[in-house]
Parts: sequence; C-alpha cells; structure tokens
Amino acid sequence: MNVLLLIGKSSTSQEAVAAEAEELRRHGHRVTVGTRVPPRQVLVDAVDSVVRLSPALPAPPVAAAPPAVQALAEAVTATEGEGAPPTAAPEPGPTPSPAPGVAASSTSGARPAPGLVGTVRKRVRQLRAQVSGAVTEPARSWRSVRRNATAMQLAREADVIVAVDAPMVRAVWHLGRRLPLPAGPEVVYGLPAAATAIARRTASPR
Repeated sequence: MNVLLLIGKSSTSQEAVAAEAEELRRHGHRVTVGTRVPPRQVLVDAVDSVVRLSPALPAPPVAAAPPAVQALAEAVTATEGEGAPPTAAPEPGPTPSPAPGVAASSTSGARPAPGLVGTVRKRVRQLRAQVSGAVTEPARSWRSVRRNATAMQLAREADVIVAVDAPMVRAVWHLGRRLPLPAGPEVVYGLPAAATAIARRTASPR
C-alpha cells in the first residue's frame, strides 16, 4: 500500500508521525510525507520519502529546559531554616482618616493604566490573528499540495491519504473529490484512522 501523510501545522508532533510511519513500514507499506514544516531528522529517517510543500511554515521552536524552580525553593527554605526564626508580620494599624476639609479621592473616573491598555490591545490582535489563521491556513495548505506536481502525482498513486492535522483536512477533501473511489485513494483525518483506511483498501482493492 502507498500511504501519503500530509502535515500542515508547526505544532504537529513529528515524533508521533515518525512512530506511526515506522509501524506502517513494518507492515510492508510505503510511506511518503508531504509537509509545509521543515522535517526533522527523526521523521526523514522514518519514511520512504519527504516532499516539501510551499508556502512553508516555520520550524517548531525547540523547547528550552525548564528552570529548576523546585531546587531553588528548597535552597531558600534551607537557608531560612539555618537563620533566625522568621519575624512575625506587624499588625496593621488603624487606617488614617483624611484631614478635615480634604475630600477622599475617587477612582471612579480614573483612566486605566497605559500598560493595561497595551496588554488588552495585544490580546485582541492575537485573537484576530488566530481567527484569520483558522480561516486561511486550510486554504494555503490545499494550495501547497495542488501546486506541487510531485505531491499531486503521489496523491494519484496513493492508496490512502491522511491529513495528519486540521489544516490539511481541506486538502484531503479536495483530493478525495478529484480522485474519487473506487479508483481513487481512501482519504482520512488523523493518524489513528490510517490503519482502518488501509484495512478497507485491502478488503476492496482498486
């Protein structure tokens, strides 16, 4: 069986895709990956071939090692234990009354701090970008496949095409319409569905 896996999101775990590809190859299937994300070596080694799709997405950032917060907390606790016992916090005194003739200040008409306004505006821009990306990335992913002659040829030769992540769902939907069953490939979403699709294709070869 020829299996084509399509990746359209930087956050997709290439390690998980590589593990699934190795399992498919152990069963004698040929696995090709079409990806908009620069492939890592673990993925390149796990498949038969890789097709780079354009427009490309940035490579996922390598996660930095988390700070040793627990070790720092333990060190601080140990330091406190060696010194003098902690001093009790002073009891709060009575709230001073305003001087006669001086009205208490009111905060009802106060303007929000400039930092708060900037934070809210930044969050609004982020939300708008997320909505825009949810609409445009599937279209870009389909265009990246449609305009790649190698990817389209692999799609025609494939028995099963898998949209590994959500941005590639539109691409496999269009491929399923252009290459309909029974002559065309099975098209599915998600790695867990690949094995089921392969079983269906094995039961009813074209």
